[in-house]
Amino acid sequence: MPTTKGHKIQKRSKLKICRKARLSKAKQLDSSRPTRSSSSSSSELSNSVEELFINSLNLTTASSSSNSTLYNLCTSQQKIMAYERRKNNAIADSDEMDFYQVIHNSFLLELMRNTICIGCEEKWNGKMHITSFLGAYLSGIGHAGVAKIFGAMNVPPPVQEDHYEEIDRRLLLPCIKKFQHQSMQAAIYEAVHENDDDPATLTVSGDGTWQRRGFKSIHGLAAVLSSNTTPKVLDVQRLSKKCAICTGALSVKNTDLNLYDEIINNHDCESNYDGSSGGMEPQGIHDIFKRSVPKYQVQYTRYIGDGDSSVMWNLTQRPPYPGIEIEKIEDINHWSKKILYRLEKLTQELKDTMLDPEKKRKGIGGINRLTKEMMIKFKFYYAKVINEYKNDIDMMHKRTWAIYKHRISTNEEPDHDWCGDWCGYKRSLLTVCSNCSLNIYVYFKTGTKYDQQKHSLPKYVMEAIKPVFEDLASKETLQHVLNGSSQNANESFHSLLWSMAPKNRYCSGTIIDICLGLAVMIYNDGYLSIGEILHELLGEMGHFSYVAFDRINKQRVQKEAQWRKRRGQQIAGDEDTDNDEDKNDDTIEEYHSGAF
Repeated sequence: MPTTKGHKIQKRSKLKICRKARLSKAKQLDSSRPTRSSSSSSSELSNSVEELFINSLNLTTASSSSNSTLYNLCTSQQKIMAYERRKNNAIADSDEMDFYQVIHNSFLLELMRNTICIGCEEKWNGKMHITSFLGAYLSGIGHAGVAKIFGAMNVPPPVQEDHYEEIDRRLLLPCIKKFQHQSMQAAIYEAVHENDDDPATLTVSGDGTWQRRGFKSIHGLAAVLSSNTTPKVLDVQRLSKKCAICTGALSVKNTDLNLYDEIINNHDCESNYDGSSGGMEPQGIHDIFKRSVPKYQVQYTRYIGDGDSSVMWNLTQRPPYPGIEIEKIEDINHWSKKILYRLEKLTQELKDTMLDPEKKRKGIGGINRLTKEMMIKFKFYYAKVINEYKNDIDMMHKRTWAIYKHRISTNEEPDHDWCGDWCGYKRSLLTVCSNCSLNIYVYFKTGTKYDQQKHSLPKYVMEAIKPVFEDLASKETLQHVLNGSSQNANESFHSLLWSMAPKNRYCSGTIIDICLGLAVMIYNDGYLSIGEILHELLGEMGHFSYVAFDRINKQRVQKEAQWRKRRGQQIAGDEDTDNDEDKNDDTIEEYHSGAF
């Protein structure tokens, strides 16, 4: 049917009416939406960030107050929320002139994008290079990995490696160091606030790590973390015995001495340590302590460390704070390994000794005796007792000896006076005989006779290992772990760092500094903090960059929540079935570096 002029006019009028309706609806929505200043908007975001995380991840537990809910949140989640609050407050307090700076940067970047490179005679694509450099460090693949990815994607290759390193030193590293310092400064403020606003008595955990395994590494690191409920990195120190630029300059020393002198005199040398690799940790920790006052105006007076006596000896012989003695707090995880090492050593020493009264088997190891799994159990229980009663030396002493007494008990000679609520023998009495005066152990839940032989070890085995308990369960020894703590946070930070600078790949001091700065920012504030680097260098963080980093943050929180849930179920199950030897010994989780 042909379209007439009247039909066209009618159709046009209908379109105008629909357009007017949409515009009026949009105006109504705008008028109903309250106008907010930058400060009010940021404050509302700050107040709602906890609710957004809680509702989106469904990770909260029922509690009587918001404080208890926040206390139950994962460590990573609390860090991300703290970063969001700090970021929103910074936006609220920022000057309006910053927007002119953004416009200025955008014009500058547009000009650079249209600049012809004198090397390849093509337009400069700095944004791609900078983002690819960051991605290479975050994923730990380096320049070679980026070149492979670009080749597979049919993308022009990245800049040559020498230019790559120059951009790292002159552009990327200064920017990362700036935001790394801001992150550590914010962590100091949080640590002081949790310490009743007392900057002179901070408790920190310190540990060293090396770029290569063993004690022949060229590069080493020392890090000090806060002991808050959400530990954060307060300060770091890289120590290097060699400099990549100094080493490279040796190739022209004999042919062009002037060029060699120019290179040596005009570069920031990476080498800052002259000594053994094993001495990097005590030197790095001492340097961090010594500069805490001029750098942050705080003092670290309580130090959580492992059994490495050289660190504490260095802090004692060369006090970083005149007239103030540093208090050593033992790391419970390292301390609890003592019982495992002692039992392993004793088993090896007695392997050819006949202790069995029936003269059947030599030694104390093997099936139905002191197995490797049983030694790990002793270590696990020892650490658990110290953690639970680290503020009570008497209960710590009793509960440690309860481990021994529980294992030596038999049906004929039970000895459970010092056992806790986890003891199956005690629970059998409470379950059946709570309304009677009979002191017997006949029934337990299922109605079967409670057999202590399932969990007991032969008496001659227990007598052989008794000296180990007499030493490690004495009050004098346990005094070392009174008010003890853990270096798990340090191990976790090391794991994050070396995922960016793998130990099987060569890294210069500059590369380690870049990875160290990124690791500090991510560990303290989450992956979205990388957006600050992108804003500084490129003027913006792209939409998909935000989506990717936000997704990684949420996955990180979910994994931690799942681990906490499994850990809680495991501990509860272990307490419930501690005396049931039908339980698989492999389910007992041992301490692993970076798992916490």
